[in-house]
Amino acid sequence: HEMHDYTLERLLRQRKTYTKQGAPTFSEDDCWGIFGDLTRGVRSFEERGVLHGDVQPCNVFVLGDKTLKLVDSCFINGQESAFARRYNELSYTAPLSPQAMACLPTGPSHATFSKEKNDVWAIGLTTLMTLNNDDYNICYDWPNQTVNFDMIKNRLKKVNDMGYSANLVKTMASCLERGENRRPTLSDLCKSISQRQTRSNYDS
Repeated sequence: HEMHDYTLERLLRQRKTYTKQGAPTFSEDDCWGIFGDLTRGVRSFEERGVLHGDVQPCNVFVLGDKTLKLVDSCFINGQESAFARRYNELSYTAPLSPQAMACLPTGPSHATFSKEKNDVWAIGLTTLMTLNNDDYNICYDWPNQTVNFDMIKNRLKKVNDMGYSANLVKTMASCLERGENRRPTLSDLCKSISQRQTRSNYDS
C-alpha cells in the first residue's frame, strides 16, 4: 500500500474555494481520464478476485501526472466494504447503489445486491459529482436510506449543458441506471472508455 497526500476529495474542496473566481471546468479529456482511471482501478481489484466496495473521492489519490489511484480501503479499515461500514456505523456514507441501500436493513450476511454493479454505480456517481464539484451525499436521503434520482438526473443535465459530449453523459448515465441489469459490467465499461480514448488519440 503506497500513500499519497493529495486526494480527489481535497482537490474538489480546493476548487470549491475559488469557484466564484471562475474555476475552470475539467476538459473533456480530463473527464474521460478520471472515468477511465477509476474504472481500471476497480477492474484491477476484480481481476484479483476482490471487489473494491468503497469508491469515493476520499479513497482516490491524485498523482502528479493527474492520474488517479484507488486506495485499498478494505485493507485500511479492516472492513469488507462501505456497505459493511454503513451497516455498523450510521455516520459513515458512501456512493452505494439503490440495491445496496435497500439491503442495508438486513446487513452483510443477507445482502443480495451485485457487488460489481455497486462498484459500477459508485464509479459513475463519483465521476458525475467530480464534474459538478458536488458532494455525492446530495444524491441520498440517508435517514430514509433512499437515492434521490431527481438530483442525479439534474446533475446529468447540468453536465450536458456544460458542453460535455453526449457520449460522456450517456456513459455516466449507464452506470447510474436504477436496475443492476441495465448497468454495464466493469469489463464492458473498460472497453467503452478505452475505445473512446483510442479514438481521441487518433483525432489529436
